[in-house]
Order: sequence, then C-alpha cells, then structure tokens
Amino acid sequence: MDFQHLIAFVTVASLAAYLQAFTGFAFGLVIISAVAVFGLMPVEHAALIVGLLTLVNAGQIALQGEGALLWRPFWIVLIGAVGFLPVGYFLLHYLSAHHVLALSVVLGVVIMLCSLTLARPIAPAKRPAWPGSTLVFGAASGLMTGLLSAGGPPLAYHFYRQPFSLAAIRETLTTVYAINQLVRLGLAALVGALTPHLFLIAGLTMPAVVGGAVLAKRFPPPWPIAIVRRVVGGLLFLSGAAIAGPAAIRLLGVWSI
Repeated sequence: MDFQHLIAFVTVASLAAYLQAFTGFAFGLVIISAVAVFGLMPVEHAALIVGLLTLVNAGQIALQGEGALLWRPFWIVLIGAVGFLPVGYFLLHYLSAHHVLALSVVLGVVIMLCSLTLARPIAPAKRPAWPGSTLVFGAASGLMTGLLSAGGPPLAYHFYRQPFSLAAIRETLTTVYAINQLVRLGLAALVGALTPHLFLIAGLTMPAVVGGAVLAKRFPPPWPIAIVRRVVGGLLFLSGAAIAGPAAIRLLGVWSI
C-alpha cells in the first residue's frame, strides 16, 4: 500500500468510527465499501484490519460501559454467529481466489441490503423477540462477519427493536462484535492470513479510529440521528450499487459468450 492509499484508508476509518457512534454498526460497512469502490487494498485484507480495529472500538466502549449485558440473548446470538462465521470466512476466500466478479456482486448486494436497515425507521416492539429469531439473526451476523467483517446490521436491526435499555443493547452488541472478530482473526491466523504488514496498517490507523470516536462525543452532527442514519444508508446503498453493478454486467457478458 502506497502513502496516498494509506492516508485515504486512515481517513475512511476515522470517519467510520465517527459514524459508528450514531448508526450503531456502520464501522465495517463504511470501510469495506470504500475499500471496494476506490480499490485501496484487497477486500480480504481490509476485512482483517477491520477486525483488529473493531477490537479497539470494543475496548473503548467496554471501559465506558456499565456491565449491563443481556445475557440470555447474548448466548443465543453467539451460538448462531460462531456457527456460521467460518462459512462466510471461507466463502470470501473461495470467491476472491476463483470468482472475483461474483465476489464483487455479493459484496455490493450485501452492502445495499444492509444500507436499507439504516434508512428504515426502527419501531420498538412491546416484547423481547422469540429465541428462534434471535438465533437466526445471530447466524446472519456470523455469516456477514466472516464474509465482510461487518456483522453489525442484522443484530442492530434485531436488538434496537426490542424493549431493552440502549446501554444494555449497546454493550451486548459490542461484546458480540468483539468475540466474532476474535474468532475470525483466529481463523485467519490458522491459515496464515495475518501478516506483519496488516498489523502495521492497523496500528497506524488505530489513533484515527480513537480520534473519530472522541470527535463523535464532543462534536455530534447538528442533525437528528434519524437523518444521519438515512444519509449514511443512502451513501452505502450507492456504493454497493457501484460495486455490484459493473461486476454484474461483466459477469452477464462472460456468461453470454
């Protein structure tokens, strides 16, 4: 990675950390979509760096937390997530090695679908969700963590509709995100995908991530959170379309030959 690409990546990571404070889960999506659109680095490398940076974010929130974990939903989610995370991880590596165009289509479509959960208003339910649905959303989160290192959207959409305190939801989701990333990084270490170069980039980016989170607390945007979510969701949708559209056209062209 040259110096210009590094500066661009650090800037995107700082912006992602800032937006994470208001959307609840945009961190990985913003970074992965920017990397894919602008070609800053291979997506699989970016996903590993996102995993390392997510642990920094999780550590910050844990230090400020109140220990208000939702234990029963937490364990249900974790069972589904850890079970499906390896599927997403090895799917990413298979597609990146054998079907690059198909990978672009998958990434773009997933980003577009996730962006809709940001733009859509969340109506809180009167009762906690059925455990089976919590398990399904946990599995979806694990699959997306393995594939994109961005398993937040399914869980955020699921939990923020439930009648729990915001502090408890935030701490529960942050803990799940951190454990998911530890599992993903463990898989990467087993196959030799974690390199000193990736640790170096993550280390250089971490101050910007911390700075973005601090700025979010001190200088929040002057608009309602709902508007911020819709704007971020709209931009992510456009970036997903920019990733998937050209790849889908080329893929259809290949198949028609």
